[in-house]
Amino acid sequence: MKRLATNSASGDKNIISVNGIIDTVLLKTMRDIVNERISFANFENESKWMSKQSVYKYLLRNMSSINDDTLLAFKTVSDSRSFGLIEKIDSNIAIGNYTTAVMLNNSINPNVNPEQAYKDYYTVFINSLANQNGALTQNDIVDLKAIAALCPYEYGNAVLKARLLLSFVDTAKYVNNCDVQSRHKNINNTNENNNINNNTVSAKTNETMQAERALKVYPNPANSELFIEYKLNEGEKGYVVLFNSLGIKVNEYDLNKNFTKVDLNKYSSGLYYYRISINGVVIKNDKLSIIK
Repeated sequence: MKRLATNSASGDKNIISVNGIIDTVLLKTMRDIVNERISFANFENESKWMSKQSVYKYLLRNMSSINDDTLLAFKTVSDSRSFGLIEKIDSNIAIGNYTTAVMLNNSINPNVNPEQAYKDYYTVFINSLANQNGALTQNDIVDLKAIAALCPYEYGNAVLKARLLLSFVDTAKYVNNCDVQSRHKNINNTNENNNINNNTVSAKTNETMQAERALKVYPNPANSELFIEYKLNEGEKGYVVLFNSLGIKVNEYDLNKNFTKVDLNKYSSGLYYYRISINGVVIKNDKLSIIK
């Protein structure tokens, strides 16, 4: 049976295997991407770069299944180039090694728009983690908004990363004209839930502000437990979603009617983010520090 694996960052559904054995059609497609034998209707150079990034991510996860000289050579060369540097940056951020992450980011020499967007995003993000415990200054927010307003099909996943990070500090929803046009053309859809207008800010409703005032989340920093106080009305459902420092979802918990205790023992020390929603409406985004 064929299994379609999805690249979690980009949503690219381009990875097929049969019982763990790489499909020959997939191998040919990846070789064509690596050798630039595939053309794209829009953003030619950027699309080629992003396709190669998807191939590289796949090779990282499936090296034991690969026995192809072309792809192995591509992976080896890419380890020390932007594809490999980006993966190493994420790995070092995840373990709190920000000095190495900065060094790796400085090593990126952008030749295409997605590389520049990644470098700009990481410059802001790593600095906020290393020097401000994850807090964003006003200048950081301005820089992230500039990235978030770009076209993700031209500037890559760094645009989506910037949009996600901003969602924890304001209520803005970002969309570029190319987002709308690409959806109409059935080009790879992102999982973003954006407004139609570019850089539109959605104001909080009175109900949302009242709900946020009634919510209590403590302690922060936390060690082994996080407590959430919120009175759910009849028929309401609430959730708290926990993200790691890279913005990757690590878990989701149902809210109890009045009081919820979240066990944090399995999480290592570091910066996390949480999002609390009631009946699908987000009432709070914030940072959480876990200290062991």
